[in-house]
Parts: sequence; C-alpha cells; structure tokens
Amino acid sequence: MRGFMLLVLVLLASACTQSSEKPVRYLSIEDEMNMPGGAQDIAPEIQELSIAEILAQGQALEGTLVSTSGVAEQVVQAGGYTYVKLGDGNASIWVAGPRAAVKEGMRLNLSGALVMLDFSAGALNRTLEVMLMSDSLIEELPFNTSVPKLEDGYTVAEVLQKAGDLEGRVVRVRGVVTKVLPGIMNLTWVHLQDGTSAPEGSELIFTSSSAGVVEGEVVIAEGVVERNVDIGYHTVFRVLVTNATFVQENLNTSAE
Repeated sequence: MRGFMLLVLVLLASACTQSSEKPVRYLSIEDEMNMPGGAQDIAPEIQELSIAEILAQGQALEGTLVSTSGVAEQVVQAGGYTYVKLGDGNASIWVAGPRAAVKEGMRLNLSGALVMLDFSAGALNRTLEVMLMSDSLIEELPFNTSVPKLEDGYTVAEVLQKAGDLEGRVVRVRGVVTKVLPGIMNLTWVHLQDGTSAPEGSELIFTSSSAGVVEGEVVIAEGVVERNVDIGYHTVFRVLVTNATFVQENLNTSAE
C-alpha cells in the first residue's frame, strides 16, 4: 500500500517537527496518484543508495523514496517517535519514524524512506540539512504474531475475506500489535496480525482516537468494519476497522 505509506510519511513529518524554515517539497502525490485504482495500486520508484550518496544528492532526492542500511550509532526517543543516527562506516544520517525499540548497535534496513531537507527536529534541538522519514524502523518483527482465535470473534483473515458481509458491523479480533502510527489525521492507526492470512493480506488496520497500545502487545480489538474508505490524498482502504477500542491481554509473543 505505497500510497498510504507516502501519506503516512508526510503526516509523520508534520507531527515530528514544530516548525520548518522553508516548505518541504514532497513527492508529487497529485501526479503520481491521479490514476484509476487509488493509492493501493501505486508503487512509486524506490532508489537503493548508500548514506553518502543520499547526503551528496540531497537536493535532487528531496521528496523521493530511497532504501539504505546502516547501524544505529545514536538513538533518541521523543514521545511517540524515534530518532536514529544511522551510519555505515562512511557517513551518517538521521532517520525518524514511529516509536520503536531500537538500540545502539542494531542494524537497520530501511525501505522506502522519504528524503527531507532542512527538517526542524525539536527533539534534537537542531535543523537537519538532510534526513530520512520512515514509516517503520524495524524490518523484522522481534515477536511472534500467531495467537489463538477469540472464541466469540474473528480472525484477521476472516474479516478481510468477509468484509462485504461484515460492513457496518462491530467485530472483535485478537491479535498482536505490529505497528502504531499516532497523530495521523488526528487518529492513531494500529496494525494487527494474528498469524492468519488471506489473498487480501495478513494484516488489519484499526483507527482509534485513544489507542493506548504498543508494538508487541496482544490485544482484543473491537471496531466497525468499513469498506472502500476514501481518506483523501487519493488513498482508499478496501477494508478498515474504525472507532476501535483495545483491551490488552497478557500473552507471550516472544520470538522463538
């Protein structure tokens, strides 16, 4: 869902920064997404570059998506966000994304990070000439996502497959929180997996005004199933669970 990823990166940037001395030019969403099928069918080009190449070509790369890798040299946790100074032995660059359990010395592989210039990072008390905004800082989940089905509920796969019949109805799903994106359109977006999968995918996205959950937790999520939800920016969700509430469960999800 690359279109939503672009939207998330743009809105995350707005949430992370308090001010910017000049407007940031993002990828031309109108040009890239103004086509049939909506954002879920869009796959913008992602260049694989070294950190040194990103820094050297910053002006030309502004607003585009890149992939790179390195080791976390410094980590700053600030509210719902994590800042990482990423180095590869030749150069270093700051990366920001949703709060994640990143530790110094951890190797990170970023795919589809947004290149930004003159970013005012309040948490670092400085303006970054070139930085990256990523919707996820950890590629491989450090926990198990398989959990038992809720006795009076649905699995992720069942909701995805039966969305047409479930539209407008309240559903309950037990799952593992795999991603939390706060402050996106005044909502928190929670990604849930339970080990099941369908042709439509293996993850459900819930929106909530007060989620209060963190990655790795097992929760019982309850919300209303909606289909073909257009949130603007040429982004359409085929299945989205809205007005969600969450109850934490004490189940072990440690990766074996």
